[in-house]
Amino acid sequence: MATVPTPKGDFEARLGETFRVIRRSRSVWLRDLAKVLGVSVNTIRWHENGARMMRADLIVKAAEHMSVEPGVLLGETREEITITEEIPHGIEANA
Repeated sequence: MATVPTPKGDFEARLGETFRVIRRSRSVWLRDLAKVLGVSVNTIRWHENGARMMRADLIVKAAEHMSVEPGVLLGETREEITITEEIPHGIEANA
């Protein structure tokens, strides 16, 4: 039976949700990103659920693949994105 990711804290959950929103806004599939990063789909799911922090080198590689600055994935900078789902609490969009 698979372990269900449980958020470590608010910070990790916020980063993971930011990552997920941007990934989805770029129409990037989990399996494709996992292949590019050389990790499992579950590794990305755990990050997006705030249960695990992604290594810095993987964040940089993911940012390159999604054509954003790494700081955007970390919530440090804002970028105009089109979002088709509700924006998580604490994240602002210029849409």
